[in-house]
Parts: sequence; C-alpha cells; structure tokens
Amino acid sequence: MCSNCRLCSFVGRELICLQNSKSGTSAPAELQEVNNHSSDSRYKNNKATSYVAHFTQIIRQELLYFCENTTIRGLPRIVRAHSRPLRLLWSTLVCSLVIGCAMCLFFLSRQYLEYNVIHPPRVLRHTSSPFPSVTVCNLRPISPDGLRYLKTHGLKTPRQFAINLADYTKYLYFNSHRKEEYFAASAAFSLAGFLESLPNDEVRRNLGYLYDKLIIKCQVGY
Repeated sequence: MCSNCRLCSFVGRELICLQNSKSGTSAPAELQEVNNHSSDSRYKNNKATSYVAHFTQIIRQELLYFCENTTIRGLPRIVRAHSRPLRLLWSTLVCSLVIGCAMCLFFLSRQYLEYNVIHPPRVLRHTSSPFPSVTVCNLRPISPDGLRYLKTHGLKTPRQFAINLADYTKYLYFNSHRKEEYFAASAAFSLAGFLESLPNDEVRRNLGYLYDKLIIKCQVGY
C-alpha cells in the first residue's frame, strides 16, 4: 500500500477503526453473557435455599404447636422447660416411659399369641329329644355322692384333673417344646374333658344327680 496516496491512507484508517470496533464490542458482550448466567444461577440457588428454609420453618412451627397442645404426658413440659437440664430430664423420662410401654405391649402380644384362645365348640354326646322337651341346666353336675364315689374308687376329682393337666401342658411347652401337643392338651381344660378321661359310662352315670334329687317338682303348662 502506498503511503503517499490519500485514498490508501483513508482506507487503512477505516480498516483499523473497524477492527478496533469489532474487538472492543465483542469482549463486553461475552462478559455480559457470563455475568447474566452467573446471576441466574445465584438467583436459582437463593430461591431453592429460601424455599427449603421456609418449608423447614413451617414443619418446626407445626411440631412445636403439636407438642404444646398434645395430651401426651411429658411433651408439653419438654417444650415449655426454661432450662436445658430440665428439658433433658423430661426428655429422658418420656423416652423411658415410651420404651417401657412398647416392651409391655410386645410381651402382652407375645403371651396372647402363645395360647390357643379360640376353642371351637364340639358336641361330645347328643341324644335326640322329641318336641316339646324341657332342658335342665345343672351348674354343678357332679353331686357330693359322685365326689365320694371318685375318692372311693381312686379316681381323680375335677380339681386334681385340672392341676395334673396344667402340669402336663407346662412340661410339653417349656421342657419338650411340643407346641402342637400343648395346644391339643390345653383344649381339654373343661368338664367335658374331665368326663372323657373317666374309664367308662358307668362311672359317669354315678357322678351326677338322680332325677328325684335333681328335680324336686316340675310343672309344664301348655
């Protein structure tokens, strides 16, 4: 390029100015874009942090309101305690009582499930009765003469039968660990089980009351 030509000098200056203008405007645009991106990131982070803090504060207020107004013993005293040692004392007492209550419920549930509490009814002996018939329920089916008959013939009374059966079921459960036989034996704790343990029907007939001693007078009106 000729240095003495005015046109060449003018064109050179314009090219230099154009190059300077391009280089001067691109850098601030890139810097502005980076600043905008960083400001957006900070805004999003601040918004998320504020949302978490607000949510945590709401949960804390609701929990505090529940502890102050609940009917559970001890929790209001923990919240309203004025000193840290007193609050620690009430917290220890409440936790200990809760643990003790849970242990009691566990042992009660375990004891309840260990025994066969459902005994389905069974008909041991059934005799058809014509209609109309009268059913007499005797709450003490074994007479005093029947008890003397058992002692005379060396047979067990209902009380002795229950005691021996209880000892046998304890042996099955705690020593032999035979739970199926234990459940079967525990179902025999009844008068029907005692009657079935007797040798024969003749012995059973001698235990009860005679008709003239059981029913003194009976009158049925139609």
